[in-house]
Amino acid sequence: MADEPTLQEDYLQKMMGQFITPDEPTIKLTPKRSTAESVQEVILAHICGLLDRDELTPPESGLLGTLLAHSQLEPSGRTFVDDIVKFNEDRNLKVFNPDNERRMIEKELDEFSVGAKTNDPHEMVDGLCDVVVFALGAIHKMGYCPTQCMEETLKEVLSRKGELDPSTGKWEKDPNQDPSTLYKANYTKR
Repeated sequence: MADEPTLQEDYLQKMMGQFITPDEPTIKLTPKRSTAESVQEVILAHICGLLDRDELTPPESGLLGTLLAHSQLEPSGRTFVDDIVKFNEDRNLKVFNPDNERRMIEKELDEFSVGAKTNDPHEMVDGLCDVVVFALGAIHKMGYCPTQCMEETLKEVLSRKGELDPSTGKWEKDPNQDPSTLYKANYTKR
């Protein structure tokens, strides 16, 4: 009976069946691994397999490959968010100062802007990834769990309805969406 999958594991395996092939390991949930992290691991493993087999075409594979290099789960089961938290803790980066955080993020956005002006995908991805590192580190310094905060943010974003505005290329929220259908992120300190 102990080897039977939990409902959560069973649901995850069924949901992700299209990404799992017989030669790929199945994902087991543990108390320290959320469903989102497990799903992320399966999807990333699948995409990395496509990259390894050259089944994604440039430029997507180059940008995607760079992003994936920063988001892989380590063999220990640690996520890149865990590594960002550890990076901050190992360097005694514990004090949250909004002005310092803003300056560091603006510096990385400037790096992204330089990459955009010169059409340098590597520079753009590097700048954006650095923004994520600083932002997640800042969330940790504020006393929140970055992974839980991101999961809450995603729930909120995914609850929104809207459509793409072709003139701006931006997803515009539906101003008439019933407020009762909107999820409000619940950020709680650890």
